Amino acid sequence: MQLELANGELRESETDMQAVGGGYLAALGLAVLRGRAFEAGDRSDAPRVALVNAAFSREYFGGATPVGHRFRRHAKAPWIAIVGEVADIRRGGKTAAVVPEIYFCATQTDTYPVQVADLAVRASGDPLALAPAIRQAVWSIDPDQPVTRMRTLADIVSESMARQRFEMALLVLFAAVALLLALVGIYGVVSFAVSQRTREFGIRSALGAKGTDILQLVLRQGLALIGLGLAVGAAGGYALSRYLSSLLFGVEPTDPATFASVGLLLSAVAIAACWIPARRAASVDPALSLRSE
Repeated sequence: MQLELANGELRESETDMQAVGGGYLAALGLAVLRGRAFEAGDRSDAPRVALVNAAFSREYFGGATPVGHRFRRHAKAPWIAIVGEVADIRRGGKTAAVVPEIYFCATQTDTYPVQVADLAVRASGDPLALAPAIRQAVWSIDPDQPVTRMRTLADIVSESMARQRFEMALLVLFAAVALLLALVGIYGVVSFAVSQRTREFGIRSALGAKGTDILQLVLRQGLALIGLGLAVGAAGGYALSRYLSSLLFGVEPTDPATFASVGLLLSAVAIAACWIPARRAASVDPALSLRSE
């Protein structure tokens, strides 16, 4: 496709294209940012017009207005004037990138000679309740025209994300199992390590150490290990999080709230694993602690 810039330069352009009717923007709720939308007078006997999205303006005009410029699809095609700029959409789904797009006027079939195969209807309430009325409206124009695959936009978006949802469900399941194993493992290992120091605690108590002194000692040493483990785990999680970016929408792979909540949960379990056996050992009579060995 050839695009004519303001200085008369012709530039080759590769962009997404589709033909739409005059009510397309209103049906999908697309805002006109600059210029105008298609009008009733944009027919086959009128000057050829088109709309572009904001990404097109950024790509080929540096964000300046594209209204008034023109382009053509190939050397023998008619020149088409850009009359408006509309907001960006993600035609390929929520995770798709925003790309430059051109909207041709469906009534000017020589600019983009394809048959319009989809119909968008904006409704209040249950859209599928209008299905019979929509079919009758189409058949009143062409009784032989089939009307199939009537779906809501929410259903279309949901279907486009089916693979990502399945992958995320598996990932969440595995992550939950891994977190549970981590919690059980941390508690078991730390509490066992602290309980093995019963004789040490008895000796410290016999030498005059108070129960609070023993608890502070255990917690201080435990917190140092917890801090080291969290630092290593956070670094590893941050390094691996970029592999999840293709499965996420609306949240960053390095979401601070997720990292903080998981870190706090693991820390709480590790602190409990230090506190409970240390408190139990500190409350036992030193003589009994020494005789147990």
